[in-house]
Amino acid sequence: LSGVYLTDENNAIVTGNELLLTTDGGNSWSTSDTVKGNAVCFSDKNNGTIVGTEGVILRTTDAGSHWFSQRSAPWRDLYAVDFVDSLTGTAVGDKGTIIRTTDGGTNWLLQYSWTQEKLHGVSFPDADHGTVVGEDGFISHTTDGGDNWHRQTSWTDSPLFGVAFVDTNNGVAVGHRSLLL
Repeated sequence: LSGVYLTDENNAIVTGNELLLTTDGGNSWSTSDTVKGNAVCFSDKNNGTIVGTEGVILRTTDAGSHWFSQRSAPWRDLYAVDFVDSLTGTAVGDKGTIIRTTDGGTNWLLQYSWTQEKLHGVSFPDADHGTVVGEDGFISHTTDGGDNWHRQTSWTDSPLFGVAFVDTNNGVAVGHRSLLL
């Protein structure tokens, strides 16, 4: 299992080699081994996205009951995804891949990340401000929706696996051997 997202106290989706879905707070789980992914994100209770290997992108508009396939431009493994609303989202992955959609995933556009590092995490507290993290302590930030990315100093060369921001100024990145930034 590699990703989890809770839309409220009763509804959650877990991704990995299979998809697990609960609607009763985890008392029971339904499974699907046909839907697989590395990460999952919901913008609201109904609209969600799963990303995975070889650029696989799956979308739902009915709280995960049905999933339809989308394809990203680079066909590289994707490891994280974040949506700020049902239309605007960003996914990251191998070789510095950053892709963005502003139309609910119908089109995904490649953004220039200035790195070839594997990117493991992405967080956008709003449509303009975002941060990505990855191998060798890589951190990059945008203030214009990803049109321009600016590398930041992390003071570590350890891999960073996740990032979360609650607003444009306050966030945390996590990494190898309990690293917390």
